[in-house]
Amino acid sequence: GGYGGGVGGGLGSGYGGGYGGGASAINEPKPYSTSFQAPDGEGGLSFRTEEGDGSGNVKGSYGYKDAQGLYRMVEYSAGPAGFTATVNTNEPGVDGKENPADVTMNVEKTPAAIQEKYTRSSGSGGRGGYGAGSSGGYGGAASGYGGGA
Repeated sequence: GGYGGGVGGGLGSGYGGGYGGGASAINEPKPYSTSFQAPDGEGGLSFRTEEGDGSGNVKGSYGYKDAQGLYRMVEYSAGPAGFTATVNTNEPGVDGKENPADVTMNVEKTPAAIQEKYTRSSGSGGRGGYGAGSSGGYGGAASGYGGGA
């Protein structure tokens, strides 16, 4: 029964019904594995890999590496104990920062040519700008990624 009929009833129609319908095989976890790598055409690469065990546990990683040598790789897992992530990176502006939301940050030294762009006191950017400058960085003055005082 149910509004709209269908095998399994519920609001709607079709096998399993709609709202309030019967159990559906679509919602049952099944083991899986997926991955990809995608070059960006400029010497960089992005990637992702993930697998699930059929019991609702998932683990994987994703990230990128650019032509200048900057990279970020996030390794994660999710299951009954919750979600955990570890970030491995050499991006500027993340060294010495507090680890947010119980995420482990493993920060390596930023390549010198890139770090110089973020640490010199003059150049592009400025208050509210993108890049170097006395108060620059994403998000502008005293805020955001790379923000100054």
